[in-house]
Amino acid sequence: MLDNLQQRFYQCFLEEKRNTFSVLVFCRALIFFLFAKIIVLWSLSSFVVKMHHFVPSSSIIIRILFWPAYWGSEHLSGFYSLFLLFLTITLFVKWNSITGFLFFWLVLNMYRLNVPITNGSDIVLLMLVFWSIGMSAWPSLTNEKWNMILILLFNTAVLLCQLQIVFIYLVSGWDKITSEIWRSGDAMSYITHLDLLYNANFGLPENDFMNLLLSWATIVFELTFVILVWFNRTRLTVLAIGVAFHFIIWFMLSLPDFSLVMMISYLIFLKDTDYKMLLEKFRPKPR
Repeated sequence: MLDNLQQRFYQCFLEEKRNTFSVLVFCRALIFFLFAKIIVLWSLSSFVVKMHHFVPSSSIIIRILFWPAYWGSEHLSGFYSLFLLFLTITLFVKWNSITGFLFFWLVLNMYRLNVPITNGSDIVLLMLVFWSIGMSAWPSLTNEKWNMILILLFNTAVLLCQLQIVFIYLVSGWDKITSEIWRSGDAMSYITHLDLLYNANFGLPENDFMNLLLSWATIVFELTFVILVWFNRTRLTVLAIGVAFHFIIWFMLSLPDFSLVMMISYLIFLKDTDYKMLLEKFRPKPR
């Protein structure tokens, strides 16, 4: 049994970098999302920077870590312009640990720059970008030992990123199922009265049965996602349901950034065979 476990571990983590194309699509999606986020955030960020003053840290490490944010607070247009230039360059180079680290560093500093207006989607985005550091599909070293370390780092980063997303749903689902407000359905009623968030045009029927049904549908989805996303027979189905779930959140609560970043996170669960299957499905058949 121990030999079988060792062989399974070797195949999953050390034999080869698994689903490299899917991981590349995931990293590219993060880049495009950041590109759009910067453009949308730019004008609001300029207002926030004027109202939010940076206090230099006494720690040299902290000053170095957040130097781009300190500089960006005085030269916001320069910061965002260089960030967009970097994102553009990354689209034309092979993804590696250096670009991954620089990507994370800039996103971290953008987060620091906009702390007063950050939300849960920014935390999730920061987490996804952090794990992308280890998802280096390039280079492939001739030294077998060092190349095996790169393979291990790649596959481990992918797994930890997947686990992080699963834990988001696990914690959220557990909080809901242990909450009387969610179990009774009252939470949905409260949501419809959030004037600053709820979209009145969504047209959600207000009755006890519908509130109870939607509350438990949310709880069941979040808790079953934790399990079903790992099995090939149910993975694509639960991801498709998740996309619909986050589209509803998008339009019901006007939270496009959170919905988009969660849908992008699903890409890390896809496999190269999924893209091949999709390509074959839409490929024109010979006459």
